[in-house]
Amino acid sequence: MVVPVTNGHRGKRSGITFCKGQRAPARIVSMESGAKAESMDTDDIIVQEDAVHYGHMRAALDLALEAHSVGEVPVGCVFVHEPSGEIIGRGRNRTNESLNGTRHAEFEAIDMILSQEGYRIQAENPEAHFWKDVALYVTIEPCVMCASALRQLGIGSVYFGAGNDRFGGNGSVFNIHTE
Repeated sequence: MVVPVTNGHRGKRSGITFCKGQRAPARIVSMESGAKAESMDTDDIIVQEDAVHYGHMRAALDLALEAHSVGEVPVGCVFVHEPSGEIIGRGRNRTNESLNGTRHAEFEAIDMILSQEGYRIQAENPEAHFWKDVALYVTIEPCVMCASALRQLGIGSVYFGAGNDRFGGNGSVFNIHTE
Protein backbone atom coordinates (compact mmCIF):
# COMPACT_ATOMS: atom_id res chain seq x y z
CA MET A 1 0.00 0.00 0.00
CA VAL A 2 1.33 3.48 -0.74
CA VAL A 3 0.31 6.29 1.53
CA PRO A 4 1.34 9.65 0.08
CA VAL A 5 3.48 12.14 1.90
CA THR A 6 3.57 15.71 0.72
CA ASN A 7 6.24 18.34 0.48
CA GLY A 8 4.47 21.29 2.05
CA HIS A 9 6.54 23.84 0.14
CA ARG A 10 5.73 22.71 -3.38
CA GLY A 11 2.85 20.28 -2.92
CA LYS A 12 4.80 17.43 -4.55
CA ARG A 13 3.78 13.91 -3.60
CA SER A 14 5.89 10.89 -2.94
CA GLY A 15 4.89 7.69 -1.22
CA ILE A 16 5.41 5.76 1.95
CA THR A 17 5.59 2.20 0.70
CA PHE A 18 4.17 -0.67 2.67
CA CYS A 19 6.21 -3.80 1.98
CA LYS A 20 2.95 -5.64 1.29
CA GLY A 21 2.91 -3.97 -2.15
CA GLN A 22 -0.71 -2.75 -2.18
CA ARG A 23 -1.53 0.78 -3.29
CA ALA A 24 -4.00 3.26 -1.87
CA PRO A 25 -5.34 6.27 -3.75
CA ALA A 26 -3.17 9.35 -3.39
CA ARG A 27 -4.70 12.08 -1.28
CA ILE A 28 -3.52 15.06 0.70
CA VAL A 29 -4.61 14.68 4.30
CA SER A 30 -5.41 17.38 6.79
CA MET A 31 -3.99 16.65 10.21
CA GLU A 32 -6.95 18.46 11.79
CA SER A 33 -10.02 16.46 12.64
CA GLY A 34 -12.93 17.52 14.78
CA ALA A 35 -14.80 14.26 14.26
CA LYS A 36 -15.32 11.88 17.14
CA ALA A 37 -14.53 8.21 16.71
CA GLU A 38 -18.15 7.09 17.04
CA SER A 39 -19.36 9.39 14.27
CA MET A 40 -16.60 8.69 11.76
CA ASP A 41 -17.15 7.00 8.46
CA THR A 42 -14.48 4.87 6.78
CA ASP A 43 -12.89 7.86 5.01
CA ASP A 44 -12.45 9.68 8.33
CA ILE A 45 -10.74 6.65 9.83
CA ILE A 46 -8.40 6.41 6.82
CA VAL A 47 -7.56 10.11 7.16
CA GLN A 48 -6.69 9.63 10.83
CA GLU A 49 -4.56 6.58 10.01
CA ASP A 50 -2.77 8.62 7.36
CA ALA A 51 -2.10 11.36 9.92
CA VAL A 52 -0.46 8.75 12.18
CA HIS A 53 1.70 7.54 9.27
CA TYR A 54 2.67 11.13 8.42
CA GLY A 55 3.67 11.79 12.02
CA HIS A 56 5.91 8.74 12.21
CA MET A 57 7.48 9.49 8.82
CA ARG A 58 8.03 13.10 9.93
CA ALA A 59 9.96 11.78 12.95
CA ALA A 60 12.12 9.67 10.60
CA LEU A 61 12.68 12.68 8.31
CA ASP A 62 13.79 14.79 11.29
CA LEU A 63 16.41 12.15 12.09
CA ALA A 64 17.54 12.13 8.45
CA LEU A 65 18.00 15.91 8.59
CA GLU A 66 20.02 15.49 11.78
CA ALA A 67 22.23 12.91 10.03
CA HIS A 68 22.73 15.23 7.06
CA SER A 69 23.68 18.13 9.32
CA VAL A 70 26.71 16.17 10.58
CA GLY A 71 27.85 14.88 7.17
CA GLU A 72 26.09 11.52 7.16
CA VAL A 73 23.94 10.03 4.42
CA PRO A 74 20.52 11.47 5.31
CA VAL A 75 18.64 8.38 6.45
CA GLY A 76 16.51 8.26 9.56
CA CYS A 77 14.03 5.78 10.98
CA VAL A 78 11.67 5.08 13.83
CA PHE A 79 10.30 1.78 15.09
CA VAL A 80 6.72 1.97 16.33
CA HIS A 81 4.90 -0.50 18.58
CA GLU A 82 1.68 -0.52 16.52
CA PRO A 83 -0.84 -1.52 19.22
CA SER A 84 0.19 1.43 21.40
CA GLY A 85 1.42 3.81 18.67
CA GLU A 86 4.54 4.44 20.76
CA ILE A 87 7.88 5.13 19.09
CA ILE A 88 10.17 2.61 20.77
CA GLY A 89 13.36 3.14 18.77
CA ARG A 90 14.98 5.91 16.75
CA GLY A 91 18.04 5.84 14.56
CA ARG A 92 19.97 7.76 11.96
CA ASN A 93 22.95 6.85 9.86
CA ARG A 94 26.25 6.99 11.77
CA THR A 95 28.53 5.21 9.31
CA ASN A 96 30.92 8.15 8.83
CA GLU A 97 30.91 9.14 12.51
CA SER A 98 31.64 5.62 13.72
CA LEU A 99 33.82 4.57 10.76
CA ASN A 100 31.64 1.45 10.70
CA GLY A 101 29.73 0.63 7.53
CA THR A 102 27.09 -1.34 9.45
CA ARG A 103 25.85 1.60 11.55
CA HIS A 104 22.81 2.22 9.39
CA ALA A 105 19.77 3.95 10.89
CA GLU A 106 17.89 0.66 11.26
CA PHE A 107 20.68 -0.98 13.27
CA GLU A 108 21.04 2.10 15.47
CA ALA A 109 17.31 1.96 16.29
CA ILE A 110 17.33 -1.81 16.88
CA ASP A 111 20.23 -1.35 19.30
CA MET A 112 18.27 1.39 21.07
CA ILE A 113 15.28 -0.94 21.49
CA LEU A 114 17.43 -3.79 22.76
CA SER A 115 19.15 -1.50 25.28
CA GLN A 116 15.81 -0.86 27.02
CA GLU A 117 15.32 -3.61 29.60
CA GLY A 118 11.59 -4.22 29.12
CA TYR A 119 11.81 -4.34 25.34
CA ARG A 120 15.01 -6.40 25.37
CA ILE A 121 13.36 -9.15 27.41
CA GLN A 122 10.32 -9.23 25.08
CA ALA A 123 12.40 -9.01 21.90
CA GLU A 124 14.70 -11.85 22.95
CA ASN A 125 11.79 -14.20 23.74
CA PRO A 126 10.87 -15.92 20.45
CA GLU A 127 7.50 -17.00 21.85
CA ALA A 128 6.48 -13.38 22.55
CA HIS A 129 6.42 -12.48 18.83
CA PHE A 130 7.37 -8.94 19.86
CA TRP A 131 8.54 -7.80 16.43
CA LYS A 132 5.33 -8.73 14.57
CA ASP A 133 3.61 -5.81 16.34
CA VAL A 134 6.39 -3.39 15.36
CA ALA A 135 6.46 -1.18 12.27
CA LEU A 136 9.50 0.53 10.78
CA TYR A 137 9.22 3.98 9.21
CA VAL A 138 12.39 4.82 7.28
CA THR A 139 13.17 7.61 4.85
CA ILE A 140 14.61 5.33 2.17
CA GLU A 141 14.03 1.66 1.36
CA PRO A 142 16.20 -0.54 3.58
CA CYS A 143 19.33 -1.92 1.93
CA VAL A 144 19.74 -5.67 1.53
CA MET A 145 21.68 -5.91 4.83
CA CYS A 146 19.00 -4.05 6.80
CA ALA A 147 16.12 -5.82 5.02
CA SER A 148 17.69 -9.16 5.91
CA ALA A 149 17.94 -8.15 9.58
CA LEU A 150 14.30 -7.02 9.54
CA ARG A 151 13.26 -10.33 8.03
CA GLN A 152 15.15 -12.26 10.71
CA LEU A 153 13.44 -10.21 13.40
CA GLY A 154 10.03 -10.90 11.86
CA ILE A 155 9.02 -7.23 11.82
CA GLY A 156 5.34 -6.63 11.07
CA SER A 157 5.48 -3.71 8.59
CA VAL A 158 8.03 -1.60 6.76
CA TYR A 159 7.13 1.87 5.45
CA PHE A 160 9.68 3.79 3.39
CA GLY A 161 9.64 7.21 1.79
CA ALA A 162 11.67 6.49 -1.36
CA GLY A 163 13.01 3.48 -3.20
CA ASN A 164 16.70 2.61 -3.12
CA ASP A 165 17.68 1.93 -6.74
CA ARG A 166 21.25 0.93 -5.82
CA PHE A 167 20.92 -1.23 -2.72
CA GLY A 168 17.20 -1.71 -2.03
CA GLY A 169 16.28 -4.94 -0.28
CA ASN A 170 12.49 -4.51 -0.24
CA GLY A 171 11.87 -4.76 -3.97
CA SER A 172 13.88 -2.11 -5.84
CA VAL A 173 16.96 -4.28 -6.41
CA PHE A 174 16.28 -7.43 -4.42
CA ASN A 175 13.22 -8.52 -2.47
CA ILE A 176 14.59 -10.18 0.64
CA HIS A 177 11.04 -11.02 1.79
CA THR A 178 10.31 -13.29 -1.19
CA GLU A 179 13.77 -14.50 -2.23
